[in-house]
Amino acid sequence: MRKVNSMREVTIAAIQMSCSRDVKENIEKAATLYMNHYNQHSGGCWTYEKAYKRIHQMVTMEDSLCLMQEDDNDIPTGLVIGFLESYDDFTFYFLDEILIFGEYQNKGYGRLLLQEVEQRVRERGAQMIELVCPDDAHHMHFYGLSLIHISAPTRP
Repeated sequence: MRKVNSMREVTIAAIQMSCSRDVKENIEKAATLYMNHYNQHSGGCWTYEKAYKRIHQMVTMEDSLCLMQEDDNDIPTGLVIGFLESYDDFTFYFLDEILIFGEYQNKGYGRLLLQEVEQRVRERGAQMIELVCPDDAHHMHFYGLSLIHISAPTRP
């Protein structure tokens, strides 16, 4: 297993402070990786344009926290997209999607990425992470961590 050494954060603040090519390249890289992963591993039919729009919408949303995880050779291993939502007395992070790329799954990368998200959202005042995921043993085992509240989709 390669060691994870960095989290690359792309948020609205980064985009406003610097419209650098680097931020745009990160969105483009994330969109390409996202599209390729879902098309190759999940039978998806994502186009680059749709993937780019999805990633761009999330990273430009106010209070978004979107991270790309890379190994010690700067090779992307996964990403997470989500946003903070605040009420009068409570803030939570809605984890919209966590994705660990094919060959990095089941090697601890997802757990490391989730731990990084937990740390960052705590620093921003969130008391809980919320997500919606399939109600199966694989997902329940992975997401059964401290800050996370799991909402299983309702069945018709």
